[in-house]
Amino acid sequence: MVAAVQQIDLTAHRHVVGALMDELNRRILRTLRSVVGTNRRDRGWKIIEEVHGQLIEAVLDPTSADGAGMREAFFARLKFRAHDEIRREMREDKRRDDAAGGDEGVLSRCAVPAVQEGEAYVESVLRKMKDPRKALAIRLYMDGAQRGGTNGHSIARALGVSTKTAETWVKEAKEELKTILGAEL
Repeated sequence: MVAAVQQIDLTAHRHVVGALMDELNRRILRTLRSVVGTNRRDRGWKIIEEVHGQLIEAVLDPTSADGAGMREAFFARLKFRAHDEIRREMREDKRRDDAAGGDEGVLSRCAVPAVQEGEAYVESVLRKMKDPRKALAIRLYMDGAQRGGTNGHSIARALGVSTKTAETWVKEAKEELKTILGAEL
């Protein structure tokens, strides 16, 4: 579909291009929603909108690297760009937290609004953790993300660390949670 849009005369065949772009738009949004978790700030919509805009422009520009990449490996390119944007947002959050002098910023911005009492309790426990990166790793783990690998959404890719580091953080977070929960009982 990407190659068809890039090769067709956009002005002469508007109805065909429109239909192709509608389908591409649906596939891009569906894939991005599956990659970007709702545990992100504003449920991940800022990331999705940013990546979506970049990719739509790339489809319409066959000379761009992403335009060519989407012809070769459509879903892989989508996921790659989504993970890039997640890492960029995390770096911004870290810079903001460092400037503010606090560690709670990342967790408070990534937190899913607690609408149930159980979710509020989980959030309060996660906020007690010393390292917000490990808290985010365990949150991704609880949301069903894989620790590593190249297929789908993984903790390692979302946090921009190696699979071994992600596994270590999840293990250490579990131990810290046991300590926190043991102290509360």
